[in-house]
Amino acid sequence: MDFDNGIAGEGLMQVSPDDFGTYGVLIGQQYDDEFHPAASITPFTPTYLSGPLLFVTTNSTHTSSLLLSNYKAWADFVENPPPTPDGVLADAMHTNLARTVTMPIAMTGTNQSTSGFRIATDAAGGIRLDFVLVQRLTTDATDKTSLLEQLYTVTNNGTLPVSLVLHIAWDADLYFNNTNQETDDFVGSVPGLCGVYEHDGDPRWAVGLGSGPMSTIPMWGYYGGKAGEIPGAGPAFVAVNADIAEQQIWLNHGMPASWQNYVVGPGKNAVGENDPTLIADATIGTEYRFPLAVGATETVHVRRYYGTIVVPCFVSAKCGNGKLDPGELCDGADTATCNGATCTASACGDGHVNSVAGEQCDSEGVDSADCNGVTCTAAACGDGYVNTVAGEECEAGELCDMATCTLSFSVGGGCAGCATGGSDASWLLGAGVLLSVLRRRRNPIG
Repeated sequence: MDFDNGIAGEGLMQVSPDDFGTYGVLIGQQYDDEFHPAASITPFTPTYLSGPLLFVTTNSTHTSSLLLSNYKAWADFVENPPPTPDGVLADAMHTNLARTVTMPIAMTGTNQSTSGFRIATDAAGGIRLDFVLVQRLTTDATDKTSLLEQLYTVTNNGTLPVSLVLHIAWDADLYFNNTNQETDDFVGSVPGLCGVYEHDGDPRWAVGLGSGPMSTIPMWGYYGGKAGEIPGAGPAFVAVNADIAEQQIWLNHGMPASWQNYVVGPGKNAVGENDPTLIADATIGTEYRFPLAVGATETVHVRRYYGTIVVPCFVSAKCGNGKLDPGELCDGADTATCNGATCTASACGDGHVNSVAGEQCDSEGVDSADCNGVTCTAAACGDGYVNTVAGEECEAGELCDMATCTLSFSVGGGCAGCATGGSDASWLLGAGVLLSVLRRRRNPIG
């Protein structure tokens, strides 16, 4: 299905996902998505390959892996041929497991589509999962960004309770900086540890993954990897187009635990992005893990960002019920590592003042008149951090007035009005230096 945001030039967004929400240059049309960010000469197709993988477990021990796509090219990467790979690797207890499109994708509104598919075994296998997928494209013409939202609603109509892992893999090859290389992209995570992004040297040349407010379960984790690197203590990261022998996601039935909230460079549970000297192919991904009882329904709201590294944190629909649901770190009360109001990891810069985590304030990562944005401490003269928004010019040094944290100078020892700080003091310092130079020229010996 073709989505078009109707914008010509900068801000253009076109994307063609299939019934499962899969798209990419490798497996579909020449341009399965095309984006023209601000400050870029031409549009590019940023996605090499992107889509969901589903892992279904019954009785805690029997797990099957399903690629939610009918494209053989991707199946070749996650299944060892021969025989002909079909993207379904079924456990022996999951007899005749298959995926079937039950409602072909069709437009149901302006830039919105609906499709349906089923993951099922025969009656003996006991699995029947019915999915409805709503996909919609929104745009912001002002800042030239776009957002593809994918809402996966799944109902367990089988006879067995299941545990599910829905993994969203996104291998973006960003060529916006005109180097025509997929190896020079940055990966990073956002404050709140609720999303991941990848960009090509400029935040406007970016894609990102996060959760939406209609998700009934929180995101279990994300990763931002570079080929050949080792996230945490786990296996070396390999891009999604790697051979099955190194496809750790498929072999591990989802993201290896050591990859959870790990971005190569800043590390695990850390805000920031990789060092530019780390040259390798990058891939990002997110994952949702949850049980589904017979007759139960859950919704996963995936948000795909184009043209920004700002990935907002959204509260799960179940957060606040006083119960620790799957994927939540806490619920209702702050802890040293979690914001109770959002059930997400606490991080300086996430906009929530978590005093249990040692935060005195939180100005979303930027300095304010009363808060040091990077350390989340109250701005105060003498704290060792120069907060210019709070009127500070210095925190140490011979020329620093330690009582006011402003630069203060005295010329000749008798100028009462010189110790005012700011531009006047800077002018006087310059005059003093010039006078010293002239004196030396006149008397080179002494």
